[in-house]
Amino acid sequence: MSECNETCEYVLDPDDSETWDGKEGYEFYKKSDDMENKHSLWNQNGVWTCPHVTNENEDYCIFHQPIEKKDDEEVVEAFLNLISKTKVRNNPGKQQQKLRLLGAQFGEFNLSQKSFDGCDINLRESTFFGDAVFRSTTFDRKVDFTSVDFEKKADFNDAEFESEAEFSNADFGKEAYFSSACFRGIADFSDVCFHANLYLWNAVFKQKPVFWDVKFNKEADFSEAKFEQGSDITATFIDKAKFIDVRFEQEPDFTGSTFKAPAIFRDTKFKKRAEFRHVTFLGKVIFSMTEYLEGANFKQVEFNRDAHFTGAIFDGDTSFSKDTVFNGNADFTKTEFNADTDFIRTEINGNADFTEAVFDAELEFRGADLTDAIFTDTTPNGSDFEKALLSRATFFGTDLRGAKLNGAVLGDVRIDEDTQFLGHPDDNSDSSSHTLSAIRSKSHCVYDPNYKKENKMADVGKAKSVYRALEELAGKAARSRLQSQCFVRRQDLQKDEYKRDAKETDSWQERLIAGARYSRAKVARSTLLYGESPWRIIGGSICFIIFIGFVYPLFGWVQPREEGANPITWVRILDGEPYLLLESIYFSALTFTTLGMGDYTPVGGGGQALATLNTALGAILVALLVFVLGRRAAR
Repeated sequence: MSECNETCEYVLDPDDSETWDGKEGYEFYKKSDDMENKHSLWNQNGVWTCPHVTNENEDYCIFHQPIEKKDDEEVVEAFLNLISKTKVRNNPGKQQQKLRLLGAQFGEFNLSQKSFDGCDINLRESTFFGDAVFRSTTFDRKVDFTSVDFEKKADFNDAEFESEAEFSNADFGKEAYFSSACFRGIADFSDVCFHANLYLWNAVFKQKPVFWDVKFNKEADFSEAKFEQGSDITATFIDKAKFIDVRFEQEPDFTGSTFKAPAIFRDTKFKKRAEFRHVTFLGKVIFSMTEYLEGANFKQVEFNRDAHFTGAIFDGDTSFSKDTVFNGNADFTKTEFNADTDFIRTEINGNADFTEAVFDAELEFRGADLTDAIFTDTTPNGSDFEKALLSRATFFGTDLRGAKLNGAVLGDVRIDEDTQFLGHPDDNSDSSSHTLSAIRSKSHCVYDPNYKKENKMADVGKAKSVYRALEELAGKAARSRLQSQCFVRRQDLQKDEYKRDAKETDSWQERLIAGARYSRAKVARSTLLYGESPWRIIGGSICFIIFIGFVYPLFGWVQPREEGANPITWVRILDGEPYLLLESIYFSALTFTTLGMGDYTPVGGGGQALATLNTALGAILVALLVFVLGRRAAR
């Protein structure tokens, strides 16, 4: 046995696992101090020996004695005395600069409202068998709890860490409280295991904290915490994780973390870009009312349950692309996308709800699976939906003007009268179809060469494909006007291709055929708008009847059947018998409709030829009118 005032026999040898209980990962601490530094914890052999004296007939100092052999209050008193002596003797050039109690054993340990200014606290490998209470304690210099075991509650509420706070590889067996704690230096929680709840309510991190490979077995609550230099978190959350109303002043990084239970980030504010790459959310995740001032990165994230982004605000570029998977529902209702956001090739196996979302930037949904997605009352105009799967998607009241829809699967898409596809987003004219501007409008899709001047998206093939898809969609939704607009514009593009071929092809045969087809299309558009306008036929017929009625009097080609009646001529009409012009038009109308009342007759070969032409064209135009009316009625 040692005699009074001899040195404690406790030894900590990194190469001898028996001196540090063989804890996994402790090999790291071999290199944690510079062995050549005269203030190093280790001696020249790389071993630490306790410098404190023992009591009479004891081998170990009061700090290293087994817990059952000492009084908790005496240990606290001895610790405070040691701090007091260290402060008095504090000299940067001497070992007394640091308070070293590696491997100490503590029972109930209460140092609330104490101030450890002027000395470092080093409690590596120590064990707290009772509650460790440091409530409102101030650590003026570095404090080291590396590999410490907190068997019971650890209470650091309102604590002030003025310098570095080292908790790496620590083990918290019960609840850990850091509420309203302030970390002005770097806080290192790497490789820490929290077996019970962690509370970081309203905690402040002035420097970027480190949470590498942390394991949270129970609830982790970061609510209202403030990260002024961002955060570096790669952790596994077994239970619920709360980040409610948190403030990230710099870039937070959750890359590679796993959340096995619900993760709640409600009302959190990310002032710098938020990194969630390769994160796995096995439970429900809530990002409601979060704000991303410089955007976020959710690439290759896996959401295995419902993900809620209700009311979130994305003010910076954001990405949900690169194999991001939503296995549950994705709720983006009333979310604001104020900067470019991409969902390229994103897979949403549940329902994606963008109801009343605000699209102040062009979003990219290229190749995304948006089956059953809801875009009710949204404005994704200009967004890219090329090759997206939109089966059974809902676009009630949606403004898709300028949206890129080439190759998108639009089967069973649900639209209503307020859904807009054609036109430019900057056109704020009345969208009602019952206005003169709407009747005169010539709206186009984004691929149409006539969409706008210097259209970089112009592609006739894509334009015709989109018009064709919209025709089918409009037909199913009883949007006859939209269906007609798309059909007419598709025919116009084909007509323009005929005209271009007639001018540019080298073969005279191809030019001749293309010219003939262009002429035919031109006539079809002028006379009946490719079969879409009965009013053109009616108007043309009326004009034709009147024109023929004016031709008959030129040569006296029509006269009444009354005996002795003279032919109708312009001389008689202009000499005081103007009613004869109406009779000529009357005869033209009867002949056009093939009714023929028999009270007038054509005169001479010219009159008979003109009457025959009148009848033939009348029959053709009437047949076309019946065809167009039947076509429109069928819709």
